[in-house]
Amino acid sequence: MTTTTTAGVYMLAREHADALEKLFSDSVLAELLGASGPGAGSGVDAVDRTIAQRAAGAAHWSVVLDRNDLKGVAGVLEPYGPEPRIVVWIDPTARRRGYGTLALRLTLELTFRNLQRERVYTVSSPGDVAAERTLAPFGFVPAGTHATTPNAERWVLTRPDWVAARDRPVLAKLHPQLRAILEAEIAAGNEVAETGGGWPDADSVFVRLRDPFRTKPLPLPAGIVYTEPNDPHWWKADYTSSAPRHTLAC
Repeated sequence: MTTTTTAGVYMLAREHADALEKLFSDSVLAELLGASGPGAGSGVDAVDRTIAQRAAGAAHWSVVLDRNDLKGVAGVLEPYGPEPRIVVWIDPTARRRGYGTLALRLTLELTFRNLQRERVYTVSSPGDVAAERTLAPFGFVPAGTHATTPNAERWVLTRPDWVAARDRPVLAKLHPQLRAILEAEIAAGNEVAETGGGWPDADSVFVRLRDPFRTKPLPLPAGIVYTEPNDPHWWKADYTSSAPRHTLAC
C-alpha cells in the first residue's frame, strides 16, 4: 500500500501540466482549476491560470506528489482576505492513504505561518464523515451551511486553535519541569513557534519558543540543564532534561 512517507507538497508548476490534464476527467478537480475537461492543452492552461492567480495574490496552489506521481492538489483561495478558503482534492484512486492530511497540514502551515492569516475556512458535503475525521484533528469546527455553496457544510479554523491542535500531542509528553517553565513563558507573553520529537532519542521532545526566554526559574529545577548555544542556525538558549532528553529552546 502506498504511504505518505515518500510524499511531499510542492508549488504547482508547468512540469505538472501533463499529469493534471489526465486527471481533469474528474469534474471536481476541473472546476477547482477552471478547466473544461481533459482536452489537449488543458493542463498547461490550468497551470498558467494558477501562476497568474499567485502573481495577483488571488490564490496559492500546490500539488501532492509521491515518487513524482501526482496524487492531488491543494490551494489557499483569497489568501489575503479576511477569511481565506482552504481546498484539497485527492485523486479518488489514492484516497484513504494520508495524502489529504499531508496536503491540509502543509497548506495550513503556509497560511498561518508564512502568510500570517488569523482565520480560514473550508467546506465539505453535509455528513461527510471522512472530511470530519480529517478536519477535526487540526482544530476545525463546524460553522453551519456555506452561504454561497449549495449543500455544503462550512468549517472554520482560527490561528490559536490551529496552534493548540498542532502542539497538543507534543506538549502532553513534555517533561513536567520543562512544562512548568513553558507555562511561565506563555503567561509572560511568549508563544510556541515549533514542536517536534523523535531525536536524538525515540522519546525525545523538542519545543522552540518564538521569542527569547522572558522568565528565569530560580533555582533551576533538579535534573534540568540550562545552556546558551547562541547559534543562529539553531537557537539562542535552552533548558534540557536528561531522562528523557527533552528540550525547551528559544
